[in-house]
Formats: sequence, structure tokens, C-alpha cells
Amino acid sequence: MATKGFGKLHAKWSPVCVANFQYEPVILLNEAKLEEKIFQKELLEKENEIKRANEINMEKDEAKKQELKKNQPKEELKFSKEEFIKSCPKKVFSLDPSNRIIIAHQDSCMFCNECTKHLAKYFPKNSESFLKIVNKPNVYHFSIETNGSLEAKDIVFLGLEVLKKKLEDIRQCLSSGTR
Repeated sequence: MATKGFGKLHAKWSPVCVANFQYEPVILLNEAKLEEKIFQKELLEKENEIKRANEINMEKDEAKKQELKKNQPKEELKFSKEEFIKSCPKKVFSLDPSNRIIIAHQDSCMFCNECTKHLAKYFPKNSESFLKIVNKPNVYHFSIETNGSLEAKDIVFLGLEVLKKKLEDIRQCLSSGTR
């Protein structure tokens, strides 16, 4: 015996398997500023390395020389473009032929912020000035997977009709003062 029902009563009557919406990402990458910061950091590291080497070479006392060598600061984390690109699970970024970071697949971004966290490890004070991920206002990607009983666009239109009717009922109740 066939019976008619609604998805509200039981999932077996729901024509939708999955409904999903996602914001559209806007990725703002200031690659020139990032390159400049990487260059400045590398230059500073080289200057410090030369200073330490000169201090060690200028020291006459062998015991102090050995102590200076032991007390050298540990290597700082070095920023790697390849590691930055690998930090994104959706492969949004890539390198162009001139070894610059580019946004290859902006629509794949899922707002996980792994790339911004990766930058923050190397540039904790100003990582947001290099990369910012925001959503485009009033733009969404909406997708529906059906079980085949209805077309996806029909499900959306029928859902909007039900919503329209419910809103009309609310409007009437408010205007008449009843519940």
C-alpha cells in the first residue's frame, strides 16, 4: 500500500539527500609586501650571522671563543613558499613560473584559515597585512543533492512556496492580533 507523507514526519519522504550553502571567498594576498618582508628577514638574519662570526673571530681568548660559539642563538624559523602552499588543504595557492605565490583556486577555499595560521608562525605581528580571507557580501553557493524523486530546482521552488505561505500566515496573524 502506498502512502503519502512529508519529510517533516519521516526522512523517507524527503526528496533531498544533502543541502549545502557556502559563502564565496575573497582572498586578499599582498604578495609584494610578503616578498619584501621575507627579504628583510633574510637580510637581518645574514647581518646577525656576520656579526656573530666577527665577534668570534675578533676574540683572542680561546675559552671565550668557544663560549661564544656555544651561546649562538638558535636558528629562527625560515619562511618557505612551498610549505605555505602545502599548508592549504584545498590547494588554493600555487607558485607561478617566476616563483611568486599566486591564488590558483579561490573558489576552493573553505575558510579553514590554515594559510593565515602558517603565516602567523613566521610573522606574528603583521601576518594579516599579507593575507586576509573574507566572504563576498550577499553571495552564496547553494547546492542540493536529490534522491531522484524531484529535480533540485523543483525542490527549491517548492520550498520557497511553502516558506512564502508560512510567512503569509504569520503576516495575517500579526495583522489580526491572533496566535
